[in-house]
Amino acid sequence: MKLQQMIDQVKKHHPELGTNEIIHLLNQASDEFSQRTLVLDEATQFDTVADQRFYGLKDEILEIKSVDFKNEDGDTYEI
Repeated sequence: MKLQQMIDQVKKHHPELGTNEIIHLLNQASDEFSQRTLVLDEATQFDTVADQRFYGLKDEILEIKSVDFKNEDGDTYEI
């Protein structure tokens, strides 16, 4: 379904809503769907620091599936 078709459907039931508000609500629904279904998948890399236990991650990260560590020799280990 294309965006204009979704806007038209919403306006049938909620004629008081403007197009921009409908688009905003549809974007929110799409974001929530993506989070709940874990449909988006991403790999992230960052440098580690000796003796540092905790690292800040993006707020969008909901689940960590695996962690790989690469040492200074270039050897990779799954943790």
